[in-house]
Amino acid sequence: MDVTGCWKVCRTKVFTDEFKMVWKDAGELLSDEDTEESRKLSLRAKIIFGADGFFRVVMPIPEDISPEYLDEAIESGEIKLYDGGILFSELPYRVDGDKVFYKIPAPDGSFSNDAASWTEFPQKDGKLQFMDHLLCRS
Repeated sequence: MDVTGCWKVCRTKVFTDEFKMVWKDAGELLSDEDTEESRKLSLRAKIIFGADGFFRVVMPIPEDISPEYLDEAIESGEIKLYDGGILFSELPYRVDGDKVFYKIPAPDGSFSNDAASWTEFPQKDGKLQFMDHLLCRS
């Protein structure tokens, strides 16, 4: 399976009023004025699978961040830009046949070389599940 390229959040898990987890379309949540801005920001993220073996979660730059603050944060290393947004995370991935795997770093930021440290992306109908998000190609 070739996953290289840009993906987006197409569905996400949310709690109902009865505290049951259900899948909701990202577009529905983005157009709902009751959806928290922080959730909307994460739903607008780009997930970029690079040919270099890393996938990157790239968040849009929030509108309320001033250019001066952004410049200072970039200069200090607090924020790193990637593909027109803020690089939120950068994790190794690999493909083995039709299965796609990723690694989560240890608390110190290092990655284990242990084969058991790879986590498989659950898949459904050509989409990848990453945490509470279902990803589809952009």
